[in-house]
Amino acid sequence: MGINKFDVVLEPQQQAYTSGQDVVGRVLIRADSLTSCRAILVKSKGFARVEWGNEYPKNSEEVYFENIVTVWSGTSHGENLPAGEYCFPFQFKLPPKIPRSFEGTYGHIRYVIEAKAEIPWGTDQLSSVFFNVECKYDLNEIEKSSDSLLFHKEENVCCCFCEQGPVIISLCTEKTGYIPGEYVLLTGEVTNRAGWHIESAEITLHETVKYKIKENTKVKKERLQRVERPGILSGQTDIWLSVPIHIPDSAVCLQYCSIMTAIYDVTITFSMGFCSEASIRRSITIGSVPVGKVTMAVEGAPASPTVPVPSAPPLYSTLNTPNHEVVPILHQPKSSSDLDKQEEV
Repeated sequence: MGINKFDVVLEPQQQAYTSGQDVVGRVLIRADSLTSCRAILVKSKGFARVEWGNEYPKNSEEVYFENIVTVWSGTSHGENLPAGEYCFPFQFKLPPKIPRSFEGTYGHIRYVIEAKAEIPWGTDQLSSVFFNVECKYDLNEIEKSSDSLLFHKEENVCCCFCEQGPVIISLCTEKTGYIPGEYVLLTGEVTNRAGWHIESAEITLHETVKYKIKENTKVKKERLQRVERPGILSGQTDIWLSVPIHIPDSAVCLQYCSIMTAIYDVTITFSMGFCSEASIRRSITIGSVPVGKVTMAVEGAPASPTVPVPSAPPLYSTLNTPNHEVVPILHQPKSSSDLDKQEEV
């Protein structure tokens, strides 16, 4: 007989916790008879792990916190747990600077609470529960996140091996730091001084996740969004007024993790058909607390259609409320069948 129920539960149950928040729970036990037991322990742990390879796997792990507390001791009970039902509470505070939960191709960031009943001369009873954590990365505290992002470039293009005049790109955004759900709005002008017309323009948002094991690196690159614009005739100027590209909820903030990083790039490409292309790329910063004006929707019809790449959302993401409070929303992990994924070693 002995212990026939041994569970660890979080109360109240939340879709996600925020760094710095208290995590509260209970260990629920039912013993049908007097049971040999030295102690009941609760361990909380937050860690990141990167791993790849089959025959000779490589891995790396970093731990953000690991705490063990004794919620019941059998010392004064002759190392015996009397028959009955028990509820042992526990509570601990998450550190203020820890990364968000993440499930990736070559690694993950996870948070777990494990309860253990130490049984002398027997098999220990174990119960665990994983929980999601949202990183509180305030863009207001990040240098230059409120600065304009400049896309300025003058590039000569070649057509049939002959150098043509330049394509002059003079665009900017209101800021550099964004949260998932916002739009990057591009304003300015593009002048085509080449002797050949620009057939089309394309804006793309790419996510690059880098996984590190010592000196080794794996890279997973994915196109998240694409926006198309019409071409520009030779000698003409195209005016851009808040041309939007959406940052999807799948964008992640992996700050405070040293073995995984996420980089987000906005690339603008002008295609000259069979001739060369003119392009410019800039990086944006993803956080969880917005800076400056928050653009969660585009008023009126967009200047050009947005063509999203089908992609499953991450473990959870954030939605900004009117008072800028971050509300976690639970999602499923990304699917391995997402389109436009590329891998590099």
